[in-house]
Amino acid sequence: MFFWGGTWIAGRVIAQEVSAPLGIAALRFVVTALVLAGAVLFSGQALPRLQTSREWGVVCGLGFFGIFLYGLCFFYGLQHISAGRGALVVALNPVVIVIAAWLFGQERMNRRKGTW
Repeated sequence: MFFWGGTWIAGRVIAQEVSAPLGIAALRFVVTALVLAGAVLFSGQALPRLQTSREWGVVCGLGFFGIFLYGLCFFYGLQHISAGRGALVVALNPVVIVIAAWLFGQERMNRRKGTW
């Protein structure tokens, strides 16, 4: 929790100092990829091989939307709002997703899903 909470404060400081959130998001992505690649090499285990173009598409899509685009929006947003508000927006994501799936999707709401 310390690191997750500190990310918002550090991100706000970086976003205020740097005018290019795209560069920071890309740098964060590259540094993280290198650290994870080092961890895989150090562990001595191989990554599973992707066999089909569909698997490659899914992995690349997840990397782009879940890591890179998230980081870009993270730094761009922190240029315009406080770290506390940014953390609240991200913390509300699961609630918004459930409500949107119920209102616009095929998800059925019941008592169990509606209670915290």
